[in-house]
Amino acid sequence: MCNCIAEVTKKLREHYDGKFKKPIESLQLQTYIDFNSGRLGTYTEVKIALVDQKKVETASLVHTFCPFCGVRLREKEA
Repeated sequence: MCNCIAEVTKKLREHYDGKFKKPIESLQLQTYIDFNSGRLGTYTEVKIALVDQKKVETASLVHTFCPFCGVRLREKEA
């Protein structure tokens, strides 16, 4: 398991610190916790617009590999 989430979050905070009129209270990536393994992972939010519907539907695409370094995040399913 890599520690890219913590490293990238820290780098993003350093990068954006001072670039806004107010100080940053918090900064976080879209993450989830796998309660079976206790591992932290990332996901991409998918937005789906349907014809004649104002509400946009959303779904989550969970990454099986770290999007930053390529390390496998989840065990292969049998």
